[in-house]
Amino acid sequence: MMRRTRAFTLIELLVVIAIIALLVAILLPALASARKLARRVICEGNLNQHGVAAASYGSDFQDRIFGMTWGGPYGGVYNCDCPVNHPFTVAPNMDPLAAAARQAWWILHRRAREDRFTPTSVPAAWIPHILYTHLVLNDYLQQRLPEKMVICPEDTIRATWAADPYEGYDRLPTPAIRPGPGSDNFRWPFSSSYQTAPATFSPDYQRGSRRTVSHAFNNGNHYEFMGLTGSDGPLGGRKLGDIAFPSQKVVMYDAFDRHSSKREIFYAYLDARSEVVMADGSVHFRYTRDANRGFFPNSAAGALGRPAGYVTYSPRPWEPPTRNGGATNGLLPVAYAFTRSGLQGVDFGGNEVRDRP
Repeated sequence: MMRRTRAFTLIELLVVIAIIALLVAILLPALASARKLARRVICEGNLNQHGVAAASYGSDFQDRIFGMTWGGPYGGVYNCDCPVNHPFTVAPNMDPLAAAARQAWWILHRRAREDRFTPTSVPAAWIPHILYTHLVLNDYLQQRLPEKMVICPEDTIRATWAADPYEGYDRLPTPAIRPGPGSDNFRWPFSSSYQTAPATFSPDYQRGSRRTVSHAFNNGNHYEFMGLTGSDGPLGGRKLGDIAFPSQKVVMYDAFDRHSSKREIFYAYLDARSEVVMADGSVHFRYTRDANRGFFPNSAAGALGRPAGYVTYSPRPWEPPTRNGGATNGLLPVAYAFTRSGLQGVDFGGNEVRDRP
Protein backbone atom coordinates (compact mmCIF):
# COMPACT_ATOMS: atom_id res chain seq x y z
CA MET A 1 0.00 0.00 0.00
CA MET A 2 1.54 3.37 -1.11
CA ARG A 3 1.53 6.35 1.24
CA ARG A 4 0.52 9.77 0.00
CA THR A 5 3.23 12.47 0.49
CA ARG A 6 2.08 15.69 2.17
CA ALA A 7 2.81 18.81 0.03
CA PHE A 8 2.15 22.53 0.19
CA THR A 9 -0.99 23.67 -1.48
CA LEU A 10 -0.96 26.72 -3.72
CA ILE A 11 -2.90 28.68 -1.12
CA GLU A 12 -0.37 27.84 1.61
CA LEU A 13 2.49 28.87 -0.65
CA LEU A 14 0.79 32.18 -1.43
CA VAL A 15 0.21 32.80 2.28
CA VAL A 16 3.91 32.23 3.03
CA ILE A 17 4.91 34.58 0.21
CA ALA A 18 2.48 37.21 1.49
CA ILE A 19 3.90 36.94 5.02
CA ILE A 20 7.46 37.31 3.71
CA ALA A 21 6.44 40.32 1.62
CA LEU A 22 4.77 41.87 4.65
CA LEU A 23 7.86 41.35 6.78
CA VAL A 24 10.06 42.86 4.08
CA ALA A 25 7.73 45.85 3.80
CA ILE A 26 7.95 46.36 7.56
CA LEU A 27 11.70 45.84 7.88
CA LEU A 28 12.98 47.74 4.84
CA PRO A 29 11.94 51.21 6.07
CA ALA A 30 13.47 50.43 9.46
CA LEU A 31 16.67 49.28 7.74
CA ALA A 32 16.72 52.39 5.57
CA SER A 33 16.19 54.55 8.65
CA ALA A 34 19.03 52.77 10.44
CA ARG A 35 21.34 53.28 7.48
CA LYS A 36 20.41 56.97 7.31
CA LEU A 37 21.10 57.33 11.03
CA ALA A 38 24.45 55.61 10.55
CA ARG A 39 25.36 58.12 7.82
CA ARG A 40 24.43 60.96 10.14
CA VAL A 41 26.65 59.49 12.86
CA ILE A 42 29.52 59.37 10.35
CA CYS A 43 28.81 63.01 9.45
CA GLU A 44 28.91 64.00 13.12
CA GLY A 45 32.14 62.04 13.49
CA ASN A 46 33.64 63.98 10.58
CA LEU A 47 32.77 67.28 12.20
CA ASN A 48 34.01 66.09 15.55
CA GLN A 49 37.38 65.36 13.92
CA HIS A 50 37.40 68.92 12.58
CA GLY A 51 36.70 70.26 16.05
CA VAL A 52 39.49 68.22 17.66
CA ALA A 53 41.93 69.14 14.88
CA ALA A 54 41.04 72.84 15.20
CA ALA A 55 41.78 72.77 18.94
CA SER A 56 45.07 70.95 18.35
CA TYR A 57 46.00 73.44 15.61
CA GLY A 58 45.36 76.32 17.99
CA SER A 59 47.58 74.70 20.63
CA ASP A 60 50.43 74.36 18.15
CA PHE A 61 50.08 77.77 16.49
CA GLN A 62 49.71 80.44 19.17
CA ASP A 63 45.96 80.01 19.68
CA ARG A 64 45.24 80.70 16.00
CA ILE A 65 42.05 79.54 14.34
CA PHE A 66 42.97 77.40 11.35
CA GLY A 67 42.90 79.30 8.07
CA MET A 68 44.92 80.53 5.11
CA THR A 69 48.05 82.31 6.35
CA TRP A 70 49.97 83.33 3.24
CA GLY A 71 49.69 86.99 2.40
CA GLY A 72 51.14 90.09 0.90
CA PRO A 73 51.57 93.47 2.55
CA TYR A 74 48.05 93.53 4.02
CA GLY A 75 48.57 90.02 5.31
CA GLY A 76 47.48 86.92 6.12
CA VAL A 77 49.33 86.74 9.31
CA TYR A 78 52.40 85.08 7.85
CA ASN A 79 54.10 85.35 4.49
CA CYS A 80 54.65 82.28 2.36
CA ASP A 81 56.97 79.83 4.10
CA CYS A 82 58.15 78.27 0.85
CA PRO A 83 61.89 77.96 0.23
CA VAL A 84 63.57 80.70 -1.77
CA ASN A 85 62.78 80.42 -5.49
CA HIS A 86 60.03 77.89 -4.77
CA PRO A 87 57.54 77.93 -7.70
CA PHE A 88 54.64 78.84 -5.38
CA THR A 89 56.47 81.70 -3.65
CA VAL A 90 54.26 84.72 -2.94
CA ALA A 91 55.56 88.07 -4.09
CA PRO A 92 55.78 90.75 -1.37
CA ASN A 93 53.18 92.93 -3.10
CA MET A 94 50.75 90.12 -3.93
CA ASP A 95 47.10 90.62 -3.05
CA PRO A 96 46.30 88.43 0.00
CA LEU A 97 43.46 86.71 -1.83
CA ALA A 98 45.83 85.66 -4.60
CA ALA A 99 48.30 84.54 -1.93
CA ALA A 100 45.59 82.48 -0.20
CA ALA A 101 44.70 80.87 -3.53
CA ARG A 102 48.33 79.91 -4.04
CA GLN A 103 48.47 78.44 -0.55
CA ALA A 104 45.39 76.30 -1.21
CA TRP A 105 46.86 75.22 -4.56
CA TRP A 106 50.18 74.39 -2.89
CA ILE A 107 48.42 72.16 -0.34
CA LEU A 108 46.53 70.41 -3.14
CA HIS A 109 49.78 69.99 -5.06
CA ARG A 110 51.45 68.35 -2.04
CA ARG A 111 48.57 66.36 -0.57
CA ALA A 112 46.69 65.29 -3.70
CA ARG A 113 49.81 64.45 -5.71
CA GLU A 114 48.12 65.98 -8.73
CA ASP A 115 50.23 67.29 -11.61
CA ARG A 116 47.41 69.66 -12.55
CA PHE A 117 47.97 71.79 -9.43
CA THR A 118 50.81 73.98 -10.67
CA PRO A 119 51.72 77.65 -10.11
CA THR A 120 50.43 78.50 -13.56
CA SER A 121 47.05 76.81 -13.03
CA VAL A 122 46.01 78.74 -9.90
CA PRO A 123 42.54 80.16 -10.67
CA ALA A 124 42.34 83.89 -11.15
CA ALA A 125 40.16 85.87 -8.73
CA TRP A 126 39.52 82.74 -6.70
CA ILE A 127 38.63 83.07 -3.01
CA PRO A 128 39.21 79.63 -1.46
CA HIS A 129 38.13 80.44 2.10
CA ILE A 130 34.55 79.10 2.11
CA LEU A 131 34.86 75.66 0.52
CA TYR A 132 38.59 75.07 0.97
CA THR A 133 39.68 76.38 4.38
CA HIS A 134 39.59 72.74 5.53
CA LEU A 135 42.71 72.16 3.41
CA VAL A 136 44.74 73.82 6.16
CA LEU A 137 43.58 71.13 8.62
CA ASN A 138 44.18 68.39 6.03
CA ASP A 139 47.74 69.65 5.64
CA TYR A 140 48.19 69.96 9.40
CA LEU A 141 47.01 66.35 9.84
CA GLN A 142 49.22 65.25 6.92
CA GLN A 143 46.31 63.61 5.11
CA ARG A 144 46.29 62.36 1.55
CA LEU A 145 43.64 64.11 -0.55
CA PRO A 146 40.78 63.69 -1.33
CA GLU A 147 39.94 62.98 2.31
CA LYS A 148 36.60 61.44 3.32
CA MET A 149 36.59 63.43 6.56
CA VAL A 150 35.52 66.59 4.71
CA ILE A 151 32.51 65.03 2.95
CA CYS A 152 29.13 64.20 4.44
CA PRO A 153 28.11 60.65 3.43
CA GLU A 154 24.81 62.08 2.17
CA ASP A 155 26.66 64.47 -0.15
CA THR A 156 26.61 61.94 -2.97
CA ILE A 157 27.72 64.27 -5.75
CA ARG A 158 30.80 65.50 -3.93
CA ALA A 159 31.54 61.92 -2.85
CA THR A 160 31.38 60.86 -6.52
CA TRP A 161 33.84 63.58 -7.46
CA ALA A 162 36.21 62.63 -4.66
CA ALA A 163 36.05 58.89 -5.38
CA ASP A 164 37.66 59.52 -8.74
CA PRO A 165 39.04 63.06 -9.13
CA TYR A 166 40.01 62.41 -12.74
CA GLU A 167 36.81 60.80 -14.03
CA GLY A 168 34.25 61.48 -11.30
CA TYR A 169 32.31 63.99 -13.38
CA ASP A 170 31.65 61.36 -16.02
CA ARG A 171 30.07 59.04 -13.45
CA LEU A 172 27.34 61.53 -12.62
CA PRO A 173 23.93 61.00 -14.20
CA THR A 174 23.74 64.28 -16.12
CA PRO A 175 26.25 66.92 -17.21
CA ALA A 176 24.05 69.55 -15.55
CA ILE A 177 25.35 68.70 -12.09
CA ARG A 178 28.99 69.01 -13.02
CA PRO A 179 30.84 72.18 -12.06
CA GLY A 180 30.77 74.91 -14.67
CA PRO A 181 33.19 75.12 -17.57
CA GLY A 182 36.74 76.24 -17.03
CA SER A 183 40.23 74.82 -16.85
CA ASP A 184 40.29 74.85 -13.06
CA ASN A 185 37.08 72.90 -12.31
CA PHE A 186 39.18 69.91 -11.29
CA ARG A 187 39.51 71.51 -7.84
CA TRP A 188 35.90 70.63 -6.96
CA PRO A 189 36.59 67.01 -5.92
CA PHE A 190 38.71 68.46 -3.12
CA SER A 191 36.06 70.83 -1.76
CA SER A 192 34.14 70.20 1.44
CA SER A 193 30.54 69.62 2.45
CA TYR A 194 31.29 71.65 5.56
CA GLN A 195 31.73 75.37 5.44
CA THR A 196 33.75 77.62 7.71
CA ALA A 197 32.06 80.64 9.26
CA PRO A 198 33.59 83.80 7.73
CA ALA A 199 34.17 85.35 11.17
CA THR A 200 36.87 82.74 11.79
CA PHE A 201 39.14 84.25 9.14
CA SER A 202 37.96 87.83 8.62
CA PRO A 203 37.87 90.84 10.95
CA ASP A 204 34.66 91.51 12.80
CA TYR A 205 32.58 94.47 11.81
CA GLN A 206 34.30 97.46 13.34
CA ARG A 207 32.32 100.00 15.35
CA GLY A 208 31.89 103.19 13.35
CA SER A 209 32.90 101.60 10.05
CA ARG A 210 30.73 100.13 7.32
CA ARG A 211 33.49 98.08 5.77
CA THR A 212 33.01 94.43 6.61
CA VAL A 213 35.82 92.84 4.67
CA SER A 214 34.93 89.31 3.64
CA HIS A 215 31.29 89.22 4.66
CA ALA A 216 29.34 89.55 1.44
CA PHE A 217 26.88 87.88 -0.86
CA ASN A 218 27.06 87.14 -4.55
CA ASN A 219 24.51 89.57 -5.95
CA GLY A 220 22.34 88.97 -2.91
CA ASN A 221 22.03 85.26 -3.66
CA HIS A 222 23.41 82.32 -1.75
CA TYR A 223 26.37 83.19 0.43
CA GLU A 224 29.62 83.79 -1.34
CA PHE A 225 32.29 86.43 -1.37
CA MET A 226 32.44 89.32 -3.79
CA GLY A 227 34.43 92.48 -4.20
CA LEU A 228 37.05 91.64 -1.58
CA THR A 229 40.49 93.15 -2.17
CA GLY A 230 43.69 93.24 -0.20
CA SER A 231 43.12 96.82 0.87
CA ASP A 232 40.02 95.73 2.77
CA GLY A 233 42.20 94.37 5.53
CA PRO A 234 43.96 91.19 6.64
CA LEU A 235 42.46 87.73 6.47
CA GLY A 236 43.38 85.03 8.91
CA GLY A 237 45.09 85.36 12.23
CA ARG A 238 41.92 85.16 14.32
CA LYS A 239 42.41 83.55 17.71
CA LEU A 240 40.37 81.04 19.62
CA GLY A 241 40.60 83.44 22.54
CA ASP A 242 38.71 86.05 20.45
CA ILE A 243 35.59 83.90 20.71
CA ALA A 244 33.47 85.27 23.54
CA PHE A 245 30.97 82.40 23.94
CA PRO A 246 32.57 79.17 22.63
CA SER A 247 29.61 76.89 23.40
CA GLN A 248 27.21 79.23 21.57
CA LYS A 249 29.23 80.21 18.48
CA VAL A 250 29.19 78.14 15.26
CA VAL A 251 32.57 77.87 13.53
CA MET A 252 31.76 75.16 10.94
CA TYR A 253 28.50 73.86 9.54
CA ASP A 254 26.97 71.80 6.77
CA ALA A 255 25.40 74.23 4.32
CA PHE A 256 22.54 71.80 3.70
CA ASP A 257 20.20 69.72 5.79
CA ARG A 258 21.02 66.27 4.44
CA HIS A 259 19.65 64.14 7.26
CA SER A 260 16.10 65.22 8.12
CA SER A 261 14.21 64.44 4.93
CA LYS A 262 14.46 62.59 1.65
CA ARG A 263 15.64 65.71 -0.16
CA GLU A 264 18.42 68.06 0.86
CA ILE A 265 17.40 71.51 2.11
CA PHE A 266 19.46 74.70 2.09
CA TYR A 267 20.52 75.43 5.66
CA ALA A 268 18.82 78.87 5.85
CA TYR A 269 15.26 77.53 5.56
CA LEU A 270 13.77 77.79 9.02
CA ASP A 271 12.73 74.13 9.06
CA ALA A 272 16.19 72.97 7.96
CA ARG A 273 18.26 71.06 10.48
CA SER A 274 22.01 70.98 9.94
CA GLU A 275 25.10 69.67 11.64
CA VAL A 276 27.13 72.44 13.27
CA VAL A 277 30.42 72.57 15.15
CA MET A 278 30.63 75.02 18.02
CA ALA A 279 33.82 76.80 19.02
CA ASP A 280 34.18 74.53 22.04
CA GLY A 281 34.40 71.53 19.69
CA SER A 282 30.94 70.15 20.39
CA VAL A 283 28.79 68.95 17.47
CA HIS A 284 25.04 69.52 17.32
CA PHE A 285 22.13 68.84 14.97
CA ARG A 286 20.25 72.14 15.13
CA TYR A 287 17.19 73.70 13.52
CA THR A 288 17.82 77.03 11.84
CA ARG A 289 14.65 78.37 13.45
CA ASP A 290 16.39 78.01 16.82
CA ALA A 291 19.36 80.14 15.74
CA ASN A 292 19.71 83.89 15.92
CA ARG A 293 18.97 85.48 12.58
CA GLY A 294 22.41 86.94 11.88
CA PHE A 295 22.84 90.07 9.79
CA PHE A 296 23.74 91.29 6.32
CA PRO A 297 27.11 92.89 6.95
CA ASN A 298 27.55 94.80 3.70
CA SER A 299 24.21 96.52 4.09
CA ALA A 300 24.20 99.67 6.23
CA ALA A 301 20.62 98.94 7.24
CA GLY A 302 21.47 95.39 8.21
CA ALA A 303 24.60 96.36 10.05
CA LEU A 304 23.17 99.36 11.86
CA GLY A 305 20.01 98.09 13.41
CA ARG A 306 17.93 95.91 11.12
CA PRO A 307 17.09 92.86 13.25
CA ALA A 308 18.32 90.35 10.70
CA GLY A 309 20.09 89.85 7.43
CA TYR A 310 18.38 87.92 4.67
CA VAL A 311 19.38 86.05 1.57
CA THR A 312 17.59 84.59 -1.42
CA TYR A 313 18.75 81.08 -2.20
CA SER A 314 20.03 80.68 -5.74
CA PRO A 315 21.42 77.12 -6.06
CA ARG A 316 24.19 75.92 -8.30
CA PRO A 317 23.10 73.31 -10.87
CA TRP A 318 24.05 70.39 -8.62
CA GLU A 319 22.51 71.79 -5.43
CA PRO A 320 18.94 71.16 -4.21
CA PRO A 321 16.25 73.44 -5.68
CA THR A 322 14.43 76.24 -3.94
CA ARG A 323 11.26 75.25 -2.14
CA ASN A 324 8.16 76.66 -0.54
CA GLY A 325 7.98 77.13 3.20
CA GLY A 326 10.42 78.52 5.68
CA ALA A 327 10.92 81.81 3.85
CA THR A 328 9.43 85.26 4.32
CA ASN A 329 8.70 86.98 1.01
CA GLY A 330 11.26 84.69 -0.58
CA LEU A 331 13.96 85.74 1.89
CA LEU A 332 15.84 83.48 4.28
CA PRO A 333 17.80 84.48 7.40
CA VAL A 334 21.56 84.22 7.09
CA ALA A 335 21.70 82.81 10.65
CA TYR A 336 25.06 81.45 11.79
CA ALA A 337 26.72 81.94 8.39
CA PHE A 338 27.03 85.61 9.36
CA THR A 339 26.84 85.99 13.10
CA ARG A 340 26.10 89.45 14.40
CA SER A 341 29.28 90.68 16.17
CA GLY A 342 31.39 87.96 14.55
CA LEU A 343 33.49 85.99 17.01
CA GLN A 344 32.03 88.04 19.84
CA GLY A 345 28.51 86.96 18.89
CA VAL A 346 26.05 84.22 19.80
CA ASP A 347 24.31 81.80 17.44
CA PHE A 348 22.41 79.43 19.76
CA GLY A 349 21.27 79.55 23.35
CA GLY A 350 21.06 83.29 23.87
CA ASN A 351 20.09 86.61 22.34
CA GLU A 352 22.16 88.23 19.63
CA VAL A 353 25.04 90.37 20.85
CA ARG A 354 24.29 93.85 19.51
CA ASP A 355 27.36 96.02 19.82
CA ARG A 356 26.67 98.10 16.73
CA PRO A 357 26.61 101.92 16.97
